[in-house]
Amino acid sequence: MEGLRIKSVKKKELISFRNKEWTKYNIDLGRKYKPYNTCFVALAKKKIVGSIEVSILGGVAYICNIIVAKKFRGKGIAILLLKKIEDLALKKKCHKITLKTSEQHKEALSLYKKLGFKIDAIMKDDKFHKDWYHLTKKL
Repeated sequence: MEGLRIKSVKKKELISFRNKEWTKYNIDLGRKYKPYNTCFVALAKKKIVGSIEVSILGGVAYICNIIVAKKFRGKGIAILLLKKIEDLALKKKCHKITLKTSEQHKEALSLYKKLGFKIDAIMKDDKFHKDWYHLTKKL
């Protein structure tokens, strides 16, 4: 196609185009495209010691990122953050929550299983040449 070129852009430049086009595409399929993204933080003495980010679309709450500061781990902060997402997912009528973690995060993997997440896929030799686990919790 003459005059076509490919260039790098910042994500904020893409959002309007993407949302408009996905909305039209999904309307054609009879679906409603309305992504919802948010994050929560855990504070200790007004300092962020943990955070969680979630993207909700199509009845699935995908946890994009969860982290707790090293010296605050093992104190239940991750459980509180995950509970906040579960409450939000239920409020938004999601049917499941998903997340990924690597083989290096054994404590996190154990916690997710304890909280009802099940491994439904293993991506071998993925990012950083590690095995990554895709986990799901049905609501």
